[in-house]
This record gives sequence, C-alpha cells and structure tokens, in this order.
Amino acid sequence: MKKTPTVKPAPARAGRFVIVPLLLALTLSLAGIILASRAYDRRDGTVTAPGKVVNMIGPQGSSDARPLVRFSTPDGQIVDFVPLHSGKWPVPHLGEEVAVMYPPDRPGTAQVYQFTEQWLPAVVCGIGAVLAWLVALVLRRKAG
Repeated sequence: MKKTPTVKPAPARAGRFVIVPLLLALTLSLAGIILASRAYDRRDGTVTAPGKVVNMIGPQGSSDARPLVRFSTPDGQIVDFVPLHSGKWPVPHLGEEVAVMYPPDRPGTAQVYQFTEQWLPAVVCGIGAVLAWLVALVLRRKAG
C-alpha cells in the first residue's frame, strides 16, 4: 500500500498571518503619534482661564442643550462662547465652573478644556498599537 505524504504549510505561509496585526500596529502607532502631537500643539501657545456656564442653549433638560460659557481675559475683555464639541463628552451644567483654553490673540475661538477630549483619542490609539504589537509578536513566535 502506497503512503501519501502529509502536506505541511510552508513557513512563509504561516508568517503571512503576522502581516495584518503588524500593519494594524504600525497604523495605530502613527495615528497615536499624530493625535498626541495635535493635542500638544493645541495646548501649546494657549492661555487657560476659569470660565462659568451662564446659560444653556437649546431644549432645557435635553442632551442637545449646549452650554454658553463666559470668561474674562487678563485685559478685562468678557468673552462668551458655545463649545464646538459638547455632545459626546459630559456637558457642564448651568452655573458650573469650567477650565477654558484659548489663543491669546483670538479669545473668541476658546474651547472648554477637557482632558478626555484632548488626549483620549491618542491614548486609545496607543493602547491599540501596543495590543496589536503584542499579537504580532505572539504570531511571529508561533510561526517559527
């Protein structure tokens, strides 16, 4: 009786599974670096000031209501603004004190400083990159 040889996968073929997590790791690493750089650049060259929510714009009690924030610059200028990004993160309530950051030459472009809004995307990309690197390393070791 004739024996049929068993077919073993080629080592190069097993290594192909490493490419996907490796590319994901590289992409997430690059995205994390870019996002962290942008967050740092936004913070760099800005001034912080205490602000206060003086009104809520939109349907009262609704998640669509947006805060109207008031703060004053060092030269005494009073500035009111509505934050651009207030839907996804915890919205401050009427009368609440908030940290405001703005470029000194354009106080009208102020934003409420929220750590999560500034840094969370970079942190999530960084954690994802580390996990993808670990998966790539484990798959590489298994591939031999």
